[in-house]
Formats: sequence, structure tokens, C-alpha cells
Amino acid sequence: MNPMLNIAISSIRKAGSFIIKFYDSNIFFNKKFNENFLYVNQIVKRSENIIINEIKKYYPNHIYITKDNSDFNFNKKKIYWFINSLDGVLNFKNKFPHFCLLISNFINKKIFMSVIYDPIKNELFTSIKGEGSKINGYRMRCDYKFLNNDIIIAFNIYKKFNKNKKFYKNIINKLISKNVYIRITGSVILDFAYVSSGRLNCLLIEKNNILNFFSGELQIKESGGLTYNLFKNLNNNISKNSILITGNDNYIKKIISIINKK
Repeated sequence: MNPMLNIAISSIRKAGSFIIKFYDSNIFFNKKFNENFLYVNQIVKRSENIIINEIKKYYPNHIYITKDNSDFNFNKKKIYWFINSLDGVLNFKNKFPHFCLLISNFINKKIFMSVIYDPIKNELFTSIKGEGSKINGYRMRCDYKFLNNDIIIAFNIYKKFNKNKKFYKNIINKLISKNVYIRITGSVILDFAYVSSGRLNCLLIEKNNILNFFSGELQIKESGGLTYNLFKNLNNNISKNSILITGNDNYIKKIISIINKK
């Protein structure tokens, strides 16, 4: 196994165990909203520090970035670690058991490795460029298998939806009328993992946090999936490249054909 992958796995499991301790407590129900918010931020920060300190033992000269400081230019000579220590914060605060941690690695300005960990289900999704995607050590595929033509897709388009409600409502109505079931799970990183493992068929996503996106997309690419610009061929006021659809190629074609139909 790749040594960086081994270190990422041990680090993310350690941080996951730390987060679960707070999830299992009733501390959020005993605090006011503002205190609650600050407390969760502290948990996220401590989880970040656990991961960074663990990896730094082996790679002290690498650069470590988080969701809050990811707006910068890569240096080709440096190796970067990206840490999202709690994706699905609102789910976590409300004791909805659907959240995860993410560690990814960038070499020569390109995504090399992605590790997603769901501490509730103890599920570990790993991908290395050119070596495939795995769940708990077993190879996973972004499969094409229609079951009564039912399709399940995840949405993560909150900002664009608010700006173009009429447009998106029309799309949602079209999809629902053709037995396409929509899920908004609250954890886009787990959405990527679930598409990779075939639990979801596609994901519609805003390309907001670019490092989150590349980290999740690697899981899908290495499991045989693809990414398309959803609205490239549509005449609308949505900015180009703003919404992407990722998943199995056959499902993507099916979704696009439904949306394009007048």
C-alpha cells in the first residue's frame, strides 16, 4: 500500500474517533445556539489539528491546507495535503448520522489521492490516481444497472438554486416525472463516495470549493465514472461551467436527455 495512503488512513481514523466522542454526547442540547456554533467550530479545528499533527510526523515539509484557507495558487514543487475535518456540520449538530472527514493529496498541482471516512458507519473510501477506488479495501465501481428505470441522484446546488429558482424547479419537475428520485443529503463529500460505490447514480453539484470537488471527483473517476457540464448545450442564463453532473456515463446521458426534453 502507498505509504502516504497508510498515513492518511491512520490520521483520518484517529480524527474520526475524536469527533464521534462528541457526537455521542448530549452537549449540543445543553447549549444555546451561539455557544453551540462556537463549540462545533472548536471540534472541527481540533479534528484538523489531529490530522495535520499526525501527518506532519512523517512529512514535516509538506504544505497543509483546510477548507477555510484553500484560496491560493499551487506551487508545482510542493506537495499539498487538503483536510476537510467535518463535512456535514449541520447534520452533525442535529445528530443526523450522515457526515464525514476528508483528506486528499496534491502533487505537481494535480490530485493524487483521496480518503473519505464515515466514522458512524466505519466506512473508508480511498482512491489513488491510476489505481482505482476502494471501500474498506474492496474495489468499487460506478456501475450502470437500471432497476425498473428508477434513478437516484443527489443535488448540491443551493446557491445557484436561489438565484434561478424557476429554472431549477422546472428541471426538478421533469426529473421527478421520469422516476428520478432526488436526495439532498447535507454532505457533498459522502455524495461523491456514494456515487463511486453505486449507492447514488449521479450527483449534480456547484463547482464551489475546488479542492473539495477534485477530491470527490477522483473517487468517481477511479471507479469508472465521468463528469460533464450539465448545461453546456442548453440556452439559459446559468453561467457556463457552473453546474456539473458526475457519475456513470449511461446515467448522465439519461439525466441530460430528460432535462433537454421540451
